[in-house]
Formats: sequence, C-alpha cells, structure tokens
Amino acid sequence: MGDKKGGYIDKFLKKADKAIQEGVKKADEVLEEAVELGSMTAKQASKTSKELHSQAKKESEALQKKGMEKIS
Repeated sequence: MGDKKGGYIDKFLKKADKAIQEGVKKADEVLEEAVELGSMTAKQASKTSKELHSQAKKESEALQKKGMEKIS
C-alpha cells in the first residue's frame, strides 16, 4: 500500500509542478506584453520574471517537502 500512496503523491507533485510552471509561463507572457505596450521596461520585466521564477521554485520545493512528509 505504501507504493500506491507514494504513486499518488508523485502524481500530485508532478501536476502541481506543471501548474506552477504554466503559471510562470503565463506571467512571463504578460510581462512581455507589458514591455511591448511600453508599460514596463525590459529591465523591469526581466527583474520581475526572475522574482517569479524564484518564488515558483520555492513553492515547488515546499510542495515536494510536504509530499515527502506525507509519504513518510
């Protein structure tokens, strides 16, 4: 039964990671559009994008940690 539980957690973590990555991709697209419209400079967009990627990485790591705790 431990394998089944681990499998469910693994599937959940993959789905969560995919959702996070899709969110980052959409945010990057919005930032790119803001640059094109002149609402934001490329430098500002780059900085914001890096911050979003960093936040997404932290959230992904937190989800993985919670998943591993559940498996244990």
